[in-house]
Amino acid sequence: MSAFKEEMEIAERLEKVQKAIEGSVEDLELMGRLLDEFDLLQRRAQAVDLDEVDAKISKLMPELGFSPEDSDRLVASFSGGWQMRMSLGKILLQDPDLLLLDEPTNHLDLDTIEWHEGYLQKQDVPMVIISHDRAFLDQLCTKIVETDMGVSRTFEGNYSQYIISKAEWVEAQRAAWEKQQKEIEHTRELISRLGAGANSGRASSAEKKLERLQRRGSNRSHLSINR
Repeated sequence: MSAFKEEMEIAERLEKVQKAIEGSVEDLELMGRLLDEFDLLQRRAQAVDLDEVDAKISKLMPELGFSPEDSDRLVASFSGGWQMRMSLGKILLQDPDLLLLDEPTNHLDLDTIEWHEGYLQKQDVPMVIISHDRAFLDQLCTKIVETDMGVSRTFEGNYSQYIISKAEWVEAQRAAWEKQQKEIEHTRELISRLGAGANSGRASSAEKKLERLQRRGSNRSHLSINR
């Protein structure tokens, strides 16, 4: 219920005002002010669907694996895995636009991780997941974003597919770098031959081309080294 902060504050205030009204029968002026506040609170309660809170919680609890008897148990009496389910439930009850999950499988047993995977797979909420659990990423992710040296690249598919796609991408970069090195060497030889003759214009053009190739080549060299 703590997921509904505003609703719970309104409910608590409604209860207090109602008790105050019952105790103010001999003070009509005070009762009038309390009735005005009660009317305002009721309108606020209607605006935030206060009456729907219990129904939303009752619907969610079985989805999280809780039984009706669990409603009366203290949170501290549950294991870490079950408390994780509560935390996830609280988030989902707030209708998030995006879920940010940082190492969501840490300290969870295998059964809880499998439940977590299955439950998240049924959600329509977009998710950003940071995890060292490759199996978890394989089950849930449809895109992998890799950030290296301040540059981010997106690979379609899960983690296993990312490994394959990344290897193919690195190989393509390496092949392009090797081709570029050959072109650089060829341009250097051309400059050397032209420099010995009277073709200063062509030599200057070739030198500019070499500079461009070397700039691109240095970037590809970094990629090749990181392989």
